[in-house]
Amino acid sequence: MTKSMKIQDDLSTIRNDLKHFRKMHEKLLTHSEEILYTYNNKVVEETKDWLLKEYLSEFITFNRKVEATLKDIGLKKNWTLASYSESIVDNLTDIASKLPNLLGGRLDRREYDEFLKQMNNVYGLINKYLNSIEEEMIEAHQSLYTNVWDLFISHATEDKEELVRPLANALVNAGYKVWYDEFELKLGDSLRRSLDDGIHRSKYGLVVLSKNFFIKKWTNLELDALITKFSGDNVLPVWHNVSSEDVKKYSPILATFIGVKTSDGLDAIVRKVREVVIPSS
Repeated sequence: MTKSMKIQDDLSTIRNDLKHFRKMHEKLLTHSEEILYTYNNKVVEETKDWLLKEYLSEFITFNRKVEATLKDIGLKKNWTLASYSESIVDNLTDIASKLPNLLGGRLDRREYDEFLKQMNNVYGLINKYLNSIEEEMIEAHQSLYTNVWDLFISHATEDKEELVRPLANALVNAGYKVWYDEFELKLGDSLRRSLDDGIHRSKYGLVVLSKNFFIKKWTNLELDALITKFSGDNVLPVWHNVSSEDVKKYSPILATFIGVKTSDGLDAIVRKVREVVIPSS
């Protein structure tokens, strides 16, 4: 699984967790009403136990997951969010310690009013915290769809050894961020999802046209996806041991694109790419 795919899965999990915490927040309100209006020792103990062992525990785990995911994406640390979460933990821990004193009127009027004020404040903090996370998720989602790679290399496997691997390395050495399957794919990755992600988040598609490329189903699907995304404008053809007639026979439209021949050498290909694409790094 590529890093961006993992982040997408993490964001999906956080959205589900967020819904879960909205419901838990409602449950906290219900519990609070029960302990404030019924002096029942069992209810208070159950609420305290739930608050410390379930709510706070899940809250801390959830908050760590959010921070880790946002860090993976590369977003700056949200200090407001961090401040909310720290204050929520402190307040809820304090509230849990005060719950037994509610029984039998062990809080005087001033303490009781302060307790109610603290409860209302923590409800507000939790709402602000959850709303802030929703805003962070929107920013995180948008960041996933910004360009990550300068070039996506589409090629036939048979051309790797002779040309594509050295070309990919030459482009990296020239400062380009390159989506090349040997750089990006890891054990267990979904090939289709990885390719979709690479195409979607690349600025240009560099297509190594060869006789091997022409007969492959998968390379044809990649080319269709690249042309669909870029409307042909950002597709850079590299002709590998093929003539203009070969390309024209394969695709009359593609034959109209200005390409570069591999017979000119790797340096010439990199120079031609530099005329069009500015490296990110």
